[in-house]
Amino acid sequence: MVWREFHGMPLSRRRKHRAPRSTGGPARAGFSAMGAVATVVTGVLVATGGLLLPTGALTSGESVRPHARYHHHRHHHHGHHHRPAGSATAKPSGSTSTITSTPRPGPTRTVTRTTTTNPTGSTPATTGPGPSKPADLGGFGTGIYMGNYSADTAKSSLGFTQQYTTMYLPAASVSTPNISKVEAELRSGTTPIMDLEFKTGPFTMAQIAAWGPEVQAYFKTFVDGLNTLTDYAAKLDNGTQVILSINHEAVVKINQSKYTFSKYHGGQPTIADSAAAWNQAMSYVAKNAPDVVRLYWYGGSGRNENTYANALRPGLIQAASFDPYRWSHNRSSDTAQDLWGSKVSSLKSQSWMKNADGTLKPWGLTEWGTDADFGDASNATFVKGALSFLRDQGATFAVYFNRKSGPNDFVITDGRQPKTVAAYKAAAH
Repeated sequence: MVWREFHGMPLSRRRKHRAPRSTGGPARAGFSAMGAVATVVTGVLVATGGLLLPTGALTSGESVRPHARYHHHRHHHHGHHHRPAGSATAKPSGSTSTITSTPRPGPTRTVTRTTTTNPTGSTPATTGPGPSKPADLGGFGTGIYMGNYSADTAKSSLGFTQQYTTMYLPAASVSTPNISKVEAELRSGTTPIMDLEFKTGPFTMAQIAAWGPEVQAYFKTFVDGLNTLTDYAAKLDNGTQVILSINHEAVVKINQSKYTFSKYHGGQPTIADSAAAWNQAMSYVAKNAPDVVRLYWYGGSGRNENTYANALRPGLIQAASFDPYRWSHNRSSDTAQDLWGSKVSSLKSQSWMKNADGTLKPWGLTEWGTDADFGDASNATFVKGALSFLRDQGATFAVYFNRKSGPNDFVITDGRQPKTVAAYKAAAH
């Protein structure tokens, strides 16, 4: 897939109220590994702030998906979800905001967790946060990605609010989500799917897995920002949630040598280190930000995909996604069922896709698209069929990737494909 930013649409179910967080009591804790092994319970977290992502355009930490990625995938539809709209007005996308972590009134939570330091530098054994609550994302919802923080742009182009959006956050330049801009998306009724990407640093996968002091400090700050956002979404009570992915399509990037961080010395992380890093980071999120939905965003089919997936702790996976497209080298007669059916069936059959009670975890498409080379009429037919297919298959979300990616062109809103836009609006709204 392509490495990019993010955008979405309104959600279907109202969020359940959560236990209050004490504003003066114990806050989320970050821990440093120093000296002998020690267990610390309930510390005080201090947010250190971070850099803002530029609005719109691809960040320097993103890269472009090669043309021959997978030979099948990407999709979505938009059902009406009954919930009150947010009353606040989003700030202009071009404005610059200061990230803060000020206490907010309304629903709060008290979190107690235990962390064991790791003086040896070896990968610590992660015991995990215990049974995970199933994610409830409601019915099917859609979005169209036109850049990070682009919900208002998409609404202007299509005439309706996006239920989901994707955001691509390069960890090398982002230490916390852009609070003001994500809050604007939440107010608009859009659930953000944020991907935190480490292919350009500032840590290797082995360093994250080892969970040293600098890594812990980074995640402490980032997760504090996530909690600010989930608290805000709960206060809005408009059905929005906060979804987090870490290192989307990790195996694809390894196979395509996309990790360029200098500490790899021209090489790539191992599958084992990558899976251990995901487990360690998501375990921390589960303990310290329990209202964030943890997403496994995978590449689908490729060398070592199953090895990586089977190394992840199933209890940490609350939802899953992948990125199918109709590429220009596919046939014009290919339908979403033809191109993506076997991949969807395989996903739903995985043991890690089952909740403890045997029900299927939510899944969807974090990207999908159809190449402009097929022409307006063909793409209109495909888009309508793709959203119908996804709905019938039980998908929860689908975010159309309305961008160019190298030789691939999935843009439908630039005036060249009016029939496709009309078909999307009818099927997604």
